Amino acid sequence: MTYSVVINSGSILLMSKALSPAALQDSLDTVLFAQLTAEEDFPNGHAHAKWAEVFVETLAACGWQFHDQGATSGMFPRSGVTIFSVYDAVHAAFQSRLSAQQVLLMGSALRMIAQLPVQSLGAGVFREQSILESGTHSVGIEDNLKRTHRVRVLAGVVEADGFLTLATVFFETDQPIEGQFIGQDFALNRVEGGVTTSFLHARFAVNEYTAFREDTVRWLGPQRQALCIKVGEHAVQLA
Repeated sequence: MTYSVVINSGSILLMSKALSPAALQDSLDTVLFAQLTAEEDFPNGHAHAKWAEVFVETLAACGWQFHDQGATSGMFPRSGVTIFSVYDAVHAAFQSRLSAQQVLLMGSALRMIAQLPVQSLGAGVFREQSILESGTHSVGIEDNLKRTHRVRVLAGVVEADGFLTLATVFFETDQPIEGQFIGQDFALNRVEGGVTTSFLHARFAVNEYTAFREDTVRWLGPQRQALCIKVGEHAVQLA
């Protein structure tokens, strides 16, 4: 099986090379549209739970039919964790819903993104869309200020049969964010409110999207190209 790796706003998507060009474009457009719609309603990482609701509702309106969903809130979805990476959180968010092959694929895709030059277009888009607005707030009796960062990463696989399996990871931390943050170690005790994760498993119904395609493409406008970056010209392939 061969897959292309695509940065799609704040998501990393593995797209089966067996998808038709039309199905591939529809999948990318609808996932992008859902992210941007949710961000328009709840920007900069505020009210992440409501952001996630709008994201899922928009996917459903675009023709994605859900077969399975799950979420955790307020804690890392594995016990005994004190230090974690975005890679760890993405893997845990799927809650064993990925096949062994998909686990290998997702790991390869995340490592591929982590190895992009920090100055590259793809790395820049992904960081800008994933590291949300930072803020400061007072701590202690001397009104010392602590800087926090909100991080939201989506990662998923779209198979040849049109099924999407997608995980979302969100957390807020006062740790500085490194240039290549996917592999960065984050201390759980410096995460405010815990790590929130969710996953979904859905299949695209093109007939339900047909009536909305033209309006969606028009709404996306130049963002359709600016926020959707194919990572190189190579693909991830399993023997």
